[in-house]
Amino acid sequence: MTVTSKDKNAHVFDPRVGAKPSQVFEIHDGAKTSKICYMGPDSNNFVTVGFSKSNQRQFKLWDGKNLAEPKTVMNIDSAAGVLMPHYDEAINVLFLYGKGDGNVRFFEITDEAPYAYSTGDYKSTKAQKGGCFLPKRANDVLGCEVDAFLKLHPDKVERIAMTIPRKSDKFQDDLFPDAPAGIPGCSSDEWWAGSKATQVLASLNPADKKTGAAAAPAAPRAKSAAELQLELNAANKRIADLEAELAALKSK
Repeated sequence: MTVTSKDKNAHVFDPRVGAKPSQVFEIHDGAKTSKICYMGPDSNNFVTVGFSKSNQRQFKLWDGKNLAEPKTVMNIDSAAGVLMPHYDEAINVLFLYGKGDGNVRFFEITDEAPYAYSTGDYKSTKAQKGGCFLPKRANDVLGCEVDAFLKLHPDKVERIAMTIPRKSDKFQDDLFPDAPAGIPGCSSDEWWAGSKATQVLASLNPADKKTGAAAAPAAPRAKSAAELQLELNAANKRIADLEAELAALKSK
């Protein structure tokens, strides 16, 4: 887990190990708020958004295995609003939006330098008070709606569809791989015990009977070393109790 703070640094934590960060590194020179977003549950890469020393809004791409410097830095503009990041790992697109902005920016993220390309933006003359992206399972997949943004106005919430035009009205497998089902992969006790459960996914194809969180099966997973040790300790205690009871019976 990585969080940003007012000291211009990012702090890497593992709550199961302790309260102190394992790593601290500087992300943006500006004194204003910064944000962070991981690029998928199975990725070590993440993006931070913040301000440069000259108060330019910018974002940086990082490799979690090498925090000495970012993979790339992209300056955006000199507006004052704090940017919020949202990354869609299914189509490798980073969305940036901010309070007071009227637009939502799109950037394609790749594995080769320069790693980020501006692909346009949604423009509006009406500034947003805030916003968020809906989960993939709420999208109109047959209409090729890859993302849906809820834009907060002073008097209403506007739903903005992000679509990729295609002539076919059939389900597009390449645009809509299995997405998070909205159910946990393990319990909180299992997580604290060291579980590394994978994310539970479900098909977005309307023809698939397994579509939806309610019907999504629990993901099979291997037990962690901590879980196995707890079970072994309990088994050894039970054996010791039974041996004590047997010894007591023989002594009578």
